[in-house]
Amino acid sequence: MDIVMDVVPMVKDVVVPTVKKYVSYQIYQNDYVNEFKEMQTKLKRRWQDVEQELLTQLKQPRKIAKKEAEAWLKEADQETAEKVAEDLIYKGGCFTYIFSSRELDERTQSLKKGIFKQGEIYTSAGVSLVVDDHSIKGFPLLIKECRGRDDIQDQILKWLKGDKVTRIAVSGMGGVGKTTIMKQVHNQLLKEPKFNRVIWVKVSRDFDIIVQQKKKFDILEFQKRIASSLELKLEPEDHENETKLAGLISQKLRQGNSVLILDDVWQQFCLEDVGIPNLDGNNGCKLVLTTRLQEVARAMDCNVIRVNPLPPDEASALFLEKVGSDVMLDGRIKGDIKPFLEQILQKCDGVPLAIVTVAKSMRGKLLPRHWKLALSEFSKFESIIDCLKFNYECLEPQCQECFLYCALYPEDYQIQKEELIEYWIEEGLIYKEGKTREAMNWKGHDILNKLVDSCLLELVEKRYEEDGVSMHDLLREMALEISQFFVQAGIALEKLPKKYEWRDRLKVSLMRNHITEIPSSIPSPKCPMLTTLLLSNNKFSTIPEAFLEHMLGLKVLDLSCNPKLSRLPSSVSKLEKLTTLLLGDCKSLREVPSLSKLVGLKKLDLS
Repeated sequence: MDIVMDVVPMVKDVVVPTVKKYVSYQIYQNDYVNEFKEMQTKLKRRWQDVEQELLTQLKQPRKIAKKEAEAWLKEADQETAEKVAEDLIYKGGCFTYIFSSRELDERTQSLKKGIFKQGEIYTSAGVSLVVDDHSIKGFPLLIKECRGRDDIQDQILKWLKGDKVTRIAVSGMGGVGKTTIMKQVHNQLLKEPKFNRVIWVKVSRDFDIIVQQKKKFDILEFQKRIASSLELKLEPEDHENETKLAGLISQKLRQGNSVLILDDVWQQFCLEDVGIPNLDGNNGCKLVLTTRLQEVARAMDCNVIRVNPLPPDEASALFLEKVGSDVMLDGRIKGDIKPFLEQILQKCDGVPLAIVTVAKSMRGKLLPRHWKLALSEFSKFESIIDCLKFNYECLEPQCQECFLYCALYPEDYQIQKEELIEYWIEEGLIYKEGKTREAMNWKGHDILNKLVDSCLLELVEKRYEEDGVSMHDLLREMALEISQFFVQAGIALEKLPKKYEWRDRLKVSLMRNHITEIPSSIPSPKCPMLTTLLLSNNKFSTIPEAFLEHMLGLKVLDLSCNPKLSRLPSSVSKLEKLTTLLLGDCKSLREVPSLSKLVGLKKLDLS
């Protein structure tokens, strides 16, 4: 009797609930199916959210997905497949309803407490799904053919692979091919197992202008350029802290074997101040710089390798390759063209940039009179820039104007194609009556292609943005010499240039500087001829009322990307010839005067 009394509670507490559960599995199977499918749908949505977040984070440079995140996505994808529900529903033989319902219930609870809950963590703000990809040394650079320079490249690579040489300077005149050689070396180093990281930093002559203005070497500006190329994660306060930046740069460069390439250096500097580790061969860091100045190479205590102009046979081969086979007959230069071609080639003085640009301008010129006429022009030339002008003068007037416009950007700036074409359209450089915006855009691309084909612009492959173009510094120098532009773009200006420097200018570009104030005490520059004023990407908050008083001929005014700009002066309303007013990304802008008198305004950007 006692045994029976002991068993009864057990039956009541264990057996009865179990029986009830199994009965419910049979009666309410559809509910269990629906509950499981609902769980699958929720998990599918969470899977989509995590996948989208991962794709967004992978857009950061040098990142790969965490193995944990990849595993979760794979498992979630498998669990949300329709076949999973089907397999569970039709499992169980003669007890199909009971066993499939039980499987569905258990699987639903398992998903809810396991993978679904884990996915909630991955969708939380600030959770990283990626890690640094240490296998990526750098990205290949877009390069041109480098004729006759194999011995120089081999010597540089030999020094870098060895243990004795840690500082190298590649020196030579402008246009002789220093940058092209080092781009080739850079891409070769990416294949070398010895090096963990290869860093390319464009310095340029504009940095030398910054130095001259501040009367000292601007360590902070230089550090920012290196930090950008190293893709360092900086806190806002780090941008103004030389010591902190030096430490971060040094730490990054010491991680494995690194090669730091500084292109177009114009000033000597102290490695330690910048954050470049002591190049004693013990920390794995090596430095290569390109420079036109022998004294900079010597002052930096570098092993110097000189790049001289091409010898006559290499120069001739390069010219013939670029000018095309039409000037050849039976493997030789046509006799009636040869004397003119050789004299023109001699004027190029073995400088690859001049050879290529001049050869491209003569492509398709088949008659001797064409070459004789070209030679008569070349006889006046006294410098390499004069040779480059010949190519410019062969362009149609419309292409010439579009080419000169590129000089308004900072030196060595990578110009986005669509942005440049938009400027051309707003300036009226490719405007034709009756043309649609789309047709003008295609015309802009056609002009860009002509300028690239003429070697007046270079294609630049951007890794995280659209592809763009850039100007060689000699070609930009030539463009500024030809144009009536005043350009001090991207040189860290903190104050406006003196007003007399603006006088009689057609276009003024002060974009991408650090101008914090336009003082009301400074009289308005008298610029009756000024049609374009580019002040984008600066730091000023207001514009004095009188500033625009003597710029009544303005057609394009670009004030975009000035996040502190809070109001526009009422004098903007008097710029009746204005066709384009760009105010995009001016986040603090609250006051804009009436623009009703600007009847010619075609584009107003307040995005």
